[in-house]
Amino acid sequence: MSNIFALAAAAAAALGAASAGSTAAAPDAPTVRVRYADLNLGDPRDARVMISRLRKAAVQVCRKSPWNVGSDFDAIERFDRCYRQAFGQAVTALGRPQVTAAAGLVIAPSRRAEASLR
Repeated sequence: MSNIFALAAAAAAALGAASAGSTAAAPDAPTVRVRYADLNLGDPRDARVMISRLRKAAVQVCRKSPWNVGSDFDAIERFDRCYRQAFGQAVTALGRPQVTAAAGLVIAPSRRAEASLR
């Protein structure tokens, strides 16, 4: 298993293509690599460290997003949606029970998981 996890913005669903009904990230969506070779993701403390790294990466990814321009209420709402989706999708895609538990998420069928992030 790789010791680098790439977190991509959920930009298409959260920001630009939401009106088109797409849930996939745009091919040019920003990404941030999250390293975890130094962590044992089965250990609760290290899982919390990974959560911290994923949260920081989600902030970075959503700040880089070209759809997140402006300082009005809509931009803040788009950033929040991007962050929640990018973070939730990263935790789910990583698929490590201790990390999922540290995030406070419940792994569920994908539609229910996506609905809980909205």
